[in-house]
Amino acid sequence: MTTLKSKLLQTLATRSRDAEARDIKGFTLVELLIVVVIVGILSAVALPQFFSQTKKAAATEGTQTASSIAKQAAAYYLEQGSLGTVDKSCATYAGALNTTNTNFTYACEGTKDKFKVIATGKTDNDNTKGVTVTFTGNLTDGTFDKPVVTGI
Repeated sequence: MTTLKSKLLQTLATRSRDAEARDIKGFTLVELLIVVVIVGILSAVALPQFFSQTKKAAATEGTQTASSIAKQAAAYYLEQGSLGTVDKSCATYAGALNTTNTNFTYACEGTKDKFKVIATGKTDNDNTKGVTVTFTGNLTDGTFDKPVVTGI
């Protein structure tokens, strides 16, 4: 009877160890390394796209403000009957621009037939550094070209 008891105890102990071994859950080092490599590849592909989209979004400010200035210059031309000497700061057409809270500086140039508003990104902003928006239009008939955005 003692051999039967010892065999029974031995079998129970073996089963208990096997059950404990099966209950241990976790990831192997190889599985973790594969996940890290996949995440690295995805971030290498996605991050440049993300930064490009943030520059495009920041350029929207320059496009909208340049469009507004050009349209105000067209209204000025219609009211005054002439453009006069082109105000490089655009203040004659749009009033004094407060550029402390903006990401662009604005300049006007050209003639009544080919009037340009140029928005240049400020160098202290990573999203607008190197970005230039040029908005061109004919003030005599109020037609404007599609804005040209460079530096994105």
